[in-house]
Formats: sequence, structure tokens, C-alpha cells
Amino acid sequence: SSKPASAPVEVRGGATGVELRWREPLAAILHVVDSETGEAIEAMRVSAGFEQEMKVFGMSVPFAARTALPKRDFPGGEVTLDDLSIPEDGPPRLAITITAHGYATWSETKSVPAEGLCDLGVARLERAPVVRVRVLTDASEAPVVGAKVRIVAPKQEEGARSIGINASATVDTSSPDFAQDDGEPGLDIDVGGESTTSRSSAVTDANGIAEITVDDLETGVILVEHDDFAHAATQPFELPRRGTVEREVRLVEGGEALVRVVDSHGVAVEGAKIDRTGVVDGDEESMTTDADGIARCARLTPGVHEFALVDEPVTGGIEGIHIDLGALQSETRRGTEAVIVDGRETRVELVKPSRCTVLGTISLDGQPLEGARVRVGHAGDGEGLEAEALDMVGSMLGGMFGGMTSVEDSSRAKTDGTGAYELKNVVVGPARIIVSHRDLVMPVSTDVELVEGDNRHDLALRSTSIRGRVIGSDGEPLRGARVTIAVASDERTSEVVAGFDQAEEILSGMFGASVTRGVRTDDEGRFELRGVEPGRRLLLRFNARQHIARSLVVEPLAAGDARDDVSVRMAAAGRVSVRAAGVDHAIGVKAEWIGDPTEPTPGDLHGLLKNGRTTLDGLAPGRWRLSLETTSQNRALPSRDVEVVAGETLRVEW
Repeated sequence: SSKPASAPVEVRGGATGVELRWREPLAAILHVVDSETGEAIEAMRVSAGFEQEMKVFGMSVPFAARTALPKRDFPGGEVTLDDLSIPEDGPPRLAITITAHGYATWSETKSVPAEGLCDLGVARLERAPVVRVRVLTDASEAPVVGAKVRIVAPKQEEGARSIGINASATVDTSSPDFAQDDGEPGLDIDVGGESTTSRSSAVTDANGIAEITVDDLETGVILVEHDDFAHAATQPFELPRRGTVEREVRLVEGGEALVRVVDSHGVAVEGAKIDRTGVVDGDEESMTTDADGIARCARLTPGVHEFALVDEPVTGGIEGIHIDLGALQSETRRGTEAVIVDGRETRVELVKPSRCTVLGTISLDGQPLEGARVRVGHAGDGEGLEAEALDMVGSMLGGMFGGMTSVEDSSRAKTDGTGAYELKNVVVGPARIIVSHRDLVMPVSTDVELVEGDNRHDLALRSTSIRGRVIGSDGEPLRGARVTIAVASDERTSEVVAGFDQAEEILSGMFGASVTRGVRTDDEGRFELRGVEPGRRLLLRFNARQHIARSLVVEPLAAGDARDDVSVRMAAAGRVSVRAAGVDHAIGVKAEWIGDPTEPTPGDLHGLLKNGRTTLDGLAPGRWRLSLETTSQNRALPSRDVEVVAGETLRVEW
């Protein structure tokens, strides 16, 4: 603690000459001003706490527990911090975050002494745009009091897709109590060194007005929620760098939906879970049917809503981390769309599909295939990419965590010593049986039609393989090149596989595990991919140190075929060695191509900083822009434009 006290000293009974050293409390002073005028800013929120380091998978991650000061008025812009808990280990580093209406969030971490008075200097706050939103009822144009107003980024374009793994924790100790710049006093637990609290929300006052400072968006969408009205959203609008923007939002009472769930025989289903997705971003709701198979929802925004029956998601876990693969499944889940009209009730009927059992045996070249993983996925064209992504995620996590992960999914099974498998509670209809095994370099699948009752499907697999050789630009064989394979579903496959290659490399660095997907070339640059899927176009991906990654499409092979004429020459690449040891909260480096626009554009490359260092390999010769990725939301670090030369390593330091 920073309260006056002497430093503790351990003594034994009878000791003499014991000396206790008085420790002065720590007090820190910070002056907050407008960066342009130098005038003091007096109304603000301040939170502060000491930064500590914690180990996460071998990485040092800054951890700060900030305490919000109860006062919000600081005469003369002078902030005094005089009651802070000093960490016992390491030099004290004080993390401070300041938010003020009309200004961008200011956040810094400063080294301070363990005791005495410390002058932290001046915090110069940059001006940020303010959005003044007036919320009215559409019917009477009366102001709406207590509406929650948020400003968010516009939705991604249709078809944009990302796959990620995220672990987070939130501590909420109180509620906002005023309409401007929604802020929360109390404790702010923060991993990564910067506050995670968003200021882009507020509550309307007695005049139906809310003002929000927005310091992290160039284009925004206003979302409005109120218990008595339907959700509302504006069209995207550009935000200026400063000044005030005024917008008006009108709320309607909305429509209602009566959703009835029946089984395939028309009998009402009690306890069915339904997800509703509305017109407005974030307007989502989960419902459960009653004894009559009915669920109701009200105050729905006019427009097209989607209603979908929910199965249990595929999830996995390892101590302290939850991995949800449901997003991949949701790409293939098709709900029922219904048009909601203001002031009217819309009826929706959902049919819960019947379930069945799938069983059989699996053999490879006439021998029972023991230990094969079997699951049922979606059938039909266009589903291959999602199925392949799910299997790549499972393979990646399984290899890295060595079996520590637990996967919960009723539609999975493993074959026994006779090659037999059984899957229960599987949805009837078109399906795809997908088989994975250590002797198969990729999942092998077959499309089937499932009916009620028992469905027997015996799969007699035949070894299908691709062999080839990888050489460098000098014609010499490349030893240790990595070769991976996926179904070439569409033009996005190469991009998705390249993204998984990078994700695997980064995660393997974090968890200290080796990359397990694919095969490596031998001393002669030769490789063999055994157990490829027959009858489908395949995409081969080649990665090697100091060489540019390549992709190659292979036309479908017949079951049992062995192709051995694949030859790939890889062009030499450059490398960039990055050192950012002195940059607070830097976690990674991104390389973006800014070279010849007439040439094919290489994808972005990412590197994870360990002990402030990383090396980006496989860069095509030409101009690249390097930028640091940090956990600080308001730290604008300058990027570096570099010229990459094939066969050379460029060193860059921040």
C-alpha cells in the first residue's frame, strides 16, 4: 500500500539494533490540458493502477487493475493520485487512463518511484468528434427518455469472413449513472495494458438527447435500444476528426412474431430452442417453445428477420480457455426468413428435423481402419470450405494441445478394432460423412441421404496419393519444405489455407508446439501425401524458409490412384528481422504489400513478438509496409516502409 508505514523487517526474539525505515506514501500529480490550446481540462474520468506482468503460455503479458477515481471534477486540470497499491515485485509502473467529453481517450504507462511525490508531467488530450443523437417516438415525436444509444462500425461486407480464437474476461462493478459518455466507476481489470471499456454508448436524458465521444471510428452507425420500442439503426455516416455531428432517430413499437415448432409429423415440440436474428446489428434473441410448441417475441424492427432452430454447438476446452467452433457451423445453418410489419403479428412455423442413427464399418485397402474419427456434416456444393476449415481447426488444436482439449459434439465417433462406428441423434436428410485418420493426410468424405431409423454406410477407402518434388530458384532440392492440402472448394480456398498456415505458425509459437498439418520434404526435396480425397479438385500449399509460398491446384484423382509427377519450383524470398523491445504493449508485427500494383498482390504477413523480437519470412521482393500491433487503442506508432530483397535479411527496430 502507499499509506505511510515502515518497510517490514523480520526479526527474532532478543534481537537488538533493529532499524525500521520510514516509507513515505507515493503521491503522483498529472496536469491535463487541451493539446491545441493548452487550456486545462477539468471534467474527466481518471482510472489508475500499477502494471504487473503475468505469464500466459510462456509470454509476458502486461496486467493492470485500474481503480476509477470517485471524483470527476479536477480544478485547474490537476489530477492527484495518492492512494495506490504498489506491487512488491519489480519497479512500479503506473497505468493511467483519462476520458473526457469531446476528447480522445488518453492512456499511458509511466515508471514511478516507490515512494514520495512524483510529477507525471502533462497529459495533452487530442480532440475527438462528438455525436449528438436525439431520439423521438415516430408516432408522436415525443422525446424518448432512457434509450441506450451506441455507435459502432458498419457491418462487414457480405461474404467477408474471419475465423478467430478469443479468450476474455470482464469485471463489471457498477452501472452508468449519467447520459454523456457512458463510463463505469469501480475496478477495471485489464489484460494487455489498456482499458477495454468502450465510450461509444450513452443513455438519453429528459430531452431524448445523448452525446457520445467517438475516438476510434471513421465511419459509424447509430444503434438505439429501448424496452418499449423496436431496435433502430441509422445508415452509415462519416465522422469528422472533430466537432459535433447531430443525428435524429425515430423509434416505432414494432411488430410481433409467433413462432411454432413442430416435428416432421406435425406434432408440437416443447422445449425447442430458437435463435432470432433481426434487421439491426446486435438484435439477437434466444427463445424456448412452451408446451404448445410456441414462442413469442415482440417489439421487432420492421424488415426481414431470421428464425433458426438451434443444435448444441461444437465446443472445446482446455483449462482457462474456451474454444467455440460454432461460428464455422453457423455458416451452413439456414434459418427461416420472415417479414416483420410494424403493428402486426407475423406467424412463423419451423419444422424440427427427425433424428436417426448412422453406423457401419470403415476399411482402408481392405483392412479395418481402427481409430478413425467419424463425423456427419452438411452435404452439397459450397459447404466444402467450411467443412475443411472445421477439420483444419480440429487438427491444429489437437496437435498443439496433445489431447488436452475436450470436444463436445454428439455427431462424432471413433472406429473400434473392427473399423465399426456408430453415430446417434443425427439429423435426417442430405449429409456428408467425414472420416479423419493419422494415415489420411486430409479428411475423406462421402455424401449420403439419411432417413429415420438406422442408416448403414460402410466405407471402403483406397489409398490415393500424390508424390512430388520441391526445388528452389537455384534448382536445388528444398529440404524441410512444408506441404499442406485442402479441397479446392472455390477461389477463396487458397486465401483461407494461407490464413490457417499463418495461424498455425503463430499459435505454435505461443504454445511451444510443433506444426502438425501436412508433410515435410526429405533431403531430396521429395514429399508424399498419402490418403488424399479422390474425386475432388485439390489445392496444395507449399511453404519453405526464405522462399515465397506457392499454391498449386491438382485435378481430381480416382480412388486408388497415385500421382507422382508434381514438381514445384519456389522463388527466393526476403526476410525482415524486427526488434521492438522498448515499445510498451507491442504484441506483433504486420507486413502489408505496397509494391508494384500491376503484380499479383501477396497477402499480409503477421509475426508474433516474443521478448520483443520476431522474424517475418517468405516476403516477396519489393516494397512492404511494416506496422506494430499493440494492445494500446490510442497509441499511433509510425509504420516503416522497407524494400525487401530476395535472399537477404533486413533488420528493423522500433
